[in-house]
Amino acid sequence: MISIIVPVYNVQKYLEQCIESVICQPANKFELILINDGSTDNSGAICDRYSKKDNRIKVIHKENGGVSTARNEGLKVANGEYVWFLDSDDYMVDSAIVCVLGFIKKLHYPDLITCAHYNNFSDGKIELSSLPFNTSIENINSHEYYKNLYLSNGAYWAPWKNIYKNSVIQTNNLMFLEGVICSEDCDFFMRYIKQSNTFAFLNSPTINYRIDRDGSVTNVMSVHAIKDRLNIYRKYYEDFINNGDDISSKMGVFFANKFANAVYDLWRLKNPRDKTDLIKFIERHKVILNETKGFKYSLSRVIWAIFGYYRGSVLLKKINRSVDKISKVVN
Repeated sequence: MISIIVPVYNVQKYLEQCIESVICQPANKFELILINDGSTDNSGAICDRYSKKDNRIKVIHKENGGVSTARNEGLKVANGEYVWFLDSDDYMVDSAIVCVLGFIKKLHYPDLITCAHYNNFSDGKIELSSLPFNTSIENINSHEYYKNLYLSNGAYWAPWKNIYKNSVIQTNNLMFLEGVICSEDCDFFMRYIKQSNTFAFLNSPTINYRIDRDGSVTNVMSVHAIKDRLNIYRKYYEDFINNGDDISSKMGVFFANKFANAVYDLWRLKNPRDKTDLIKFIERHKVILNETKGFKYSLSRVIWAIFGYYRGSVLLKKINRSVDKISKVVN
């Protein structure tokens, strides 16, 4: 059985579609856990209405504490052999649960399954976001998983992109960091991998992920959010870079590049004190930027050296927009 955990906060516009996409699946081996994280709209009432109609649904109401606290509450009551996190503004692909359960059984119950998904854009466009492999990859170890992560330069840690074995979570008391508003999913994912042995990639889309929804956490990039990203990427850069073996060195570069990606977002900040605070933090850890690899990052280092981190990030944003426009014309 799979426990599907859905944090809910002020998403009445999308919540019914999310719930319906789960309960209408042609499979019964699941429980749906809805955690109402102090919603001030009609979301809590929608959760209660569905739970009265379907005994596969559990509802927890709590004071607002953020998505990590909501997911942690779900983990405390999850009874499934596997755990799958679903965001309340997203929805499942038809037959996703049947597909995942069949894949799990075929592979003799791996510890982690990473899946493809669809990107749903605000203009109605839907785009397949497949994994960068021709086929699914079955039963690999952590070394091979890290290798695929590095080669694809992907961020596979979105909670809805992975199916986790509950026994690994419970045995190692794995919980999401609370008080962190960005990249807490990366931290949970990396700690989980360290406690796991068998991994697989399912190159079939299972989730419809909404891009650019107004008010979504990923669209709100505060100084707190950027600093959280920098701190977590710094932590895992330091964990890997000092290990000495080849794959650890590559993963160190991987997280150095992610650190640089977070620096790019300085252009979003308007408050002078916020800019100063983050620039001081980056200066203290600028050795990480020297470990980045690739033309994009080499160019960024030059621009940051000439214009500084804030003005340089504004300039890099303009360059990226120009490149995107040229690409659209050429293609």
